[in-house]
Amino acid sequence: MARVFVYEGREFPDPDINRTVEDIKTMMSDFFPELANAEVKQVERGDDTIFEFQKRVGTKGEKKPLPPSKWVNAPEGTECPYCGSKDVSVEPQGGRWYGCRECRKLWQKAG
Repeated sequence: MARVFVYEGREFPDPDINRTVEDIKTMMSDFFPELANAEVKQVERGDDTIFEFQKRVGTKGEKKPLPPSKWVNAPEGTECPYCGSKDVSVEPQGGRWYGCRECRKLWQKAG
């Protein structure tokens, strides 16, 4: 029974039967950096065990908002698009995230 590793439709033979699948994934991530966070799907094919590496979909590089406790009051007249409240805060220093203190929902500034 052989182990075969598959990534983007390409098959790779097992480089070392004594290493774990996670070890192999780490080794392969030297050549394919996106594998560092990949998911592994295992299927049987005849006598072989196939380990398919699948990239995780994510939000690469997207900045997460600061915690709302560090936000400041939004400009006067800003209204929550969900509940209409004017009790709204915004990330400091031109942040694009807004939050409603009443309904607790977040949204991004357009543009």
